[in-house]
Amino acid sequence: MTTATTTARVELRISAGPGPVGARRFVAALVTAIGHRLAEAGLVTEFVQLDGDRRAPRAAILAVTGAVSAVDAAAQALVGTHRTIEAVGKRGTRRRWFAAITVVPVTASPATARPDDLEIRCVRARGPGGQNVNRRATAVQVRHAPTGAVVRCDEHRTQARNRAAALRRVHALATRAARSDVDRRRAASWSDQRHLTARECVMHWRTDRGGALVPAAGDELSGSGRTPRRRSA
Repeated sequence: MTTATTTARVELRISAGPGPVGARRFVAALVTAIGHRLAEAGLVTEFVQLDGDRRAPRAAILAVTGAVSAVDAAAQALVGTHRTIEAVGKRGTRRRWFAAITVVPVTASPATARPDDLEIRCVRARGPGGQNVNRRATAVQVRHAPTGAVVRCDEHRTQARNRAAALRRVHALATRAARSDVDRRRAASWSDQRHLTARECVMHWRTDRGGALVPAAGDELSGSGRTPRRRSA
């Protein structure tokens, strides 16, 4: 007997805020590094949105999908301020760059409205159409309770065809409303966290000899669900 695995999806926004190009390059490297490590932990990642140049974006949204426990553990470990130190110039001047990771609120956008949310009434059609239309309740009115959207269909001669047409329209309206809600939540999240703080960084990163971004000692990201220890910058 097999047990179905419950999956979850979370969207992580990685942002440099108003930081300079060095901080934005850190965002690009962080997206790649986190994506590789989450994949090693058995999670699926994909780009959802990129704000700015691909090599130095102001912000990026990375979607993470997998088992509920693994996705929750990854989000808990990653959300917060991240820091790296980069050597700049021939003299090896060290610069600190910061990026913040936050969770983007996501509302499920169903392909169709749930049957329990629909109120369906059959009423008499109006206008010409013969005795069948005028004597029988061939028109159909459907109300989507969560949004209050009401659709009435009476252009067909039979109740079955009017019902099917009304349901298609109310499903489209419900889906559009859900997507609009997602867009509003995402827009609000993009306006949050204008300023980054160097305090209480959740992870510190370094660049290895091959030029790849890797966690600094003691901040290794794993699939165990361990939250990295917090340290003052």
